[in-house]
Amino acid sequence: MLDIGSLFGYACLGAKLIGYQASGLDLPQYVEKFSSRFASWGIDNRPCDLSCEAMPFSDAAFDIIIAAEIVEHFRFHPLSFFQEAARVLKPGGRLIITTPNLTRFNNVAKLILGQSINWDIKDEYWDGAHQREFTTAELKYLAGTAGLETEAIRYEDFDYPDLGKITKLANKIIGTILPSRRRNIVIILRRSI
Repeated sequence: MLDIGSLFGYACLGAKLIGYQASGLDLPQYVEKFSSRFASWGIDNRPCDLSCEAMPFSDAAFDIIIAAEIVEHFRFHPLSFFQEAARVLKPGGRLIITTPNLTRFNNVAKLILGQSINWDIKDEYWDGAHQREFTTAELKYLAGTAGLETEAIRYEDFDYPDLGKITKLANKIIGTILPSRRRNIVIILRRSI
């Protein structure tokens, strides 16, 4: 199992504890910052800047790749990420992506009210800012172009601590009526055999 955006290592450790051989991949500064933690767990965590480097793994190395809440942070066209993920997946392997849903209810409501769905233009962009959110159709296009098949799509409302009670209630009501307007997309992609 490969966790892309491994940061603190929790997904890697969890995977290892249930029997997977786990590896992580993140930007060099984060790999360095948490290197002793990964070393103490015996987990291979490699540095890689996906904007300009290939993943430092051999072809067909992984059964599962997790990319949880990272594609929206890319400052480069994401097709290269999908192509690299397809390269390091074994035939029949799965890429699981979670990402904010561009067409979520909150965004639709903001647009109807004439508000921006982006960060406030008065704020400086910061390292963790979302660069681009995606629709389901866009994710399917990127996956298909990279040779990955869409196996499943789910829409979820992840419980973010900074959401107000009214927003959470509206999300629950709208998400029950229109599941595709929930806050997050979970898409499971499979490399063809």
